[in-house]
Amino acid sequence: MGIKEKTKHRSKVLDDIAEYILENGSPKPSLRSLAISAKTSPQTLLRLFGSKGELMCEVLDKIRLCQDADLAHAISATESPEKRLLGIWNAWCSPRMRHYWGFWLGAYGLALRNPERYAKFLKHINGSLPLLERIFVSAGSSPERARGLATLSLAVIRGMQLDVLTSRDQDRIDAAFERLLSVLALAPNGQASVLRR
Repeated sequence: MGIKEKTKHRSKVLDDIAEYILENGSPKPSLRSLAISAKTSPQTLLRLFGSKGELMCEVLDKIRLCQDADLAHAISATESPEKRLLGIWNAWCSPRMRHYWGFWLGAYGLALRNPERYAKFLKHINGSLPLLERIFVSAGSSPERARGLATLSLAVIRGMQLDVLTSRDQDRIDAAFERLLSVLALAPNGQASVLRR
């Protein structure tokens, strides 16, 4: 197989596995189950990606990049920051993305125990920050403040996703997210919204 064919095959395998994760979820997938989902063998996966850890990192990154691109197109810049954050939350709570978050949290647990093996995953762990930062900057926050607000928002969203996965109480957590939006929009001492300062 030439370089061009190998690259095309690798991309197809990655697409198949990402789709499998989004459709079925798999917080602790075996190399064998991932190979079956891509209609290939575990040996081929290792040859294409080097290790199960590298494969998982690439799958997570592919899903995140696709999701961020979809969100960036779907969320209108004319909407309020609150509505854009709510749009992101709703998209991230879809059944397909719930599978992603389960897979992501499984990889996160593995990365905490073996940071060297999952270095690539840890390097890109905050990959969605730029999307969130743009929302706060467009609302008038300085880049430094936008980074802080984006970091806070991403941390809260991850915690809420963990809560959804374990409790399955989407309504309660949706209400908590709406409360987060109202906290961000509160104006202490008559000042402008946190989102717009």
